[in-house]
Amino acid sequence: LASVIEDAPLRVRTSKGPWEPANYDGAFRGPVTFRQAMEQSLNVPFARIGLAVGPQRIVATARKLGIQSPLAAVPSLALGSSEVTLLELVRAYGVLAAAGRLADTRVVLGHARYGEAVAIQDPVEPTQAVNPAVTYLVTSSLEGVVQRGTGRALNESGRWEGIAGKTGTSNDWRDAWFVAYSPALVVGVWVGFDDGQSLKLTGAGAALPIVASFFDQMNDAVGREPFEVPEGISEGYVQLARGASGGECGAREVFLEGTEPADEGCGWQAGPQWETVRDWGQELERRARRYLEGI
Repeated sequence: LASVIEDAPLRVRTSKGPWEPANYDGAFRGPVTFRQAMEQSLNVPFARIGLAVGPQRIVATARKLGIQSPLAAVPSLALGSSEVTLLELVRAYGVLAAAGRLADTRVVLGHARYGEAVAIQDPVEPTQAVNPAVTYLVTSSLEGVVQRGTGRALNESGRWEGIAGKTGTSNDWRDAWFVAYSPALVVGVWVGFDDGQSLKLTGAGAALPIVASFFDQMNDAVGREPFEVPEGISEGYVQLARGASGGECGAREVFLEGTEPADEGCGWQAGPQWETVRDWGQELERRARRYLEGI
């Protein structure tokens, strides 16, 4: 989450012509951390990450999370260019909520008058699809989306402690998405027109208020408990790009064990030095170029 990626103009040659991803506001911010890119929903840094990782690996990970819809292994996949159902998306976020465990979907009938709920299918034991420590890193970044980023309107009152979420807005504002989750609950909302016309609203503007209304009606215990930190996670303090906040020791960050900065006094004082993370940004660029040369 402390790695630095360039938020700068990007032009990708494809068989259908050049692809030039842009951020929602059309601006570029220069070097940003992965966490900053996630919290502010910046498209261009994630396009660069997607090129470095490779679209095929993105497809493979989506399959691990239970997504079965057709996914085109193209550079824009990192920004959600292939369509999935709302149920698939919520199920995938459920893996994050459940520390890497993938649950089967079940049909449930509810009785409005008596509050009865009868499962049509017996529950199946979830399978461990992803390392819990890896899912915790994603959850930590998505908690930041709700605390400081594009989803901050969900918890402006500070009522909930353990809530993570992500906004989503498709091209021309045709689709507005918001998914939020606690350790015990995942809620997803899509807003759009059947004919695909523009909503002229973002995920934060159209879908998030519906999720917020749902959470307001839930049991008070939902979202009160923080996410459990699994084994394999360590903490450190990093002093990175401009905009980083924190005291003289820098900003607190979470890491997979073994990737945290060395302890040099003042807790984890120095963190990865700026030159080190700049080198990682350059490595991302090299991997992206290698991918592009191969298509």
